[in-house]
Amino acid sequence: FPSISPVIALIGVLQVIWDLRVFTHIYVLQQSGSISTETNLLGTYVYRLGISQGNYGMASALATVILLITVVITAKYIHMLLSATQVRENAGQVSPRQSNRRKVRPGKVIVNVLLVITALMWLLPVYWMVNSAFQTERNLLSSPPKLWPSPLTTEHFVGVLTSPAFRSALLMSLSAAIITVCATTLCSLLAALALARFNFRGRRTLIVSILVIQMIP
Repeated sequence: FPSISPVIALIGVLQVIWDLRVFTHIYVLQQSGSISTETNLLGTYVYRLGISQGNYGMASALATVILLITVVITAKYIHMLLSATQVRENAGQVSPRQSNRRKVRPGKVIVNVLLVITALMWLLPVYWMVNSAFQTERNLLSSPPKLWPSPLTTEHFVGVLTSPAFRSALLMSLSAAIITVCATTLCSLLAALALARFNFRGRRTLIVSILVIQMIP
């Protein structure tokens, strides 16, 4: 078990993040879109609040809660990944990275600028989601839209976290995650083994990229 625990951890993190966001499969299978309690996962609950009920503030608050959960899970896994790498370096299994000073190349500067612009484009809808979560319903429907919540309110978070539907959706999402992690472990063991156990160039970047892409609610 110790030799495959990093593999199970990687599969578990990715699958939990995915199950917190799943929506399309349930919506398509039910065709009409009338999602029942038995299929009320967190992703479908966001749809019900925002699209079906028109409660954009609570939908944004729920999406923000999902984002925070995925950030915590991702941060915990990255910390575990870095700790394991440090342990292997101390044991001499992995050679420590050498810091090489290189000249700044114009091409690299352009690439970094493009990456910053891409990151800002990715952060804009996330900011708007969080901003909407703290807006009042009246301000959400105002024109022009407000770029900063004034007055700032947490009523949407209180409404979401105290709702029985949220607890039901969270329980269903976690139950689906546990079941699918067990099934996915058997199907994806070899692919996850390459990422979790073998050291190759770009491995850490690839894992972090996969996690960041999966984090978008």
